[in-house]
Amino acid sequence: MQTVQIRSKLLTMVLQISDHFFSPKDNQIIFSSNMHDPKGRDFDLYLINIDGTDLERITYFEGFDGFPMFSPNGQYLVFASNRNQNKPGDTNIFICEWK
Repeated sequence: MQTVQIRSKLLTMVLQISDHFFSPKDNQIIFSSNMHDPKGRDFDLYLINIDGTDLERITYFEGFDGFPMFSPNGQYLVFASNRNQNKPGDTNIFICEWK
């Protein structure tokens, strides 16, 4: 989401929502966003109902969590993260059991 000052054409990033993926039951969407970080650098995973209710933050990490996907049966969540990196810029894939 961005705002633009019409006269100066100054573009301000308010927040970014990306990498959305529907749950296997198609009733929720998981996505990556920096909405919790005032500086806009850290991305975490969020889950929301398709009607826009019950926003829930799934990960809490000072860095990048993104590209979430559910397994076809909904038993697992897979996402990319730079947590546990050996050197700056490394990205790892995490697989976790889902509720």
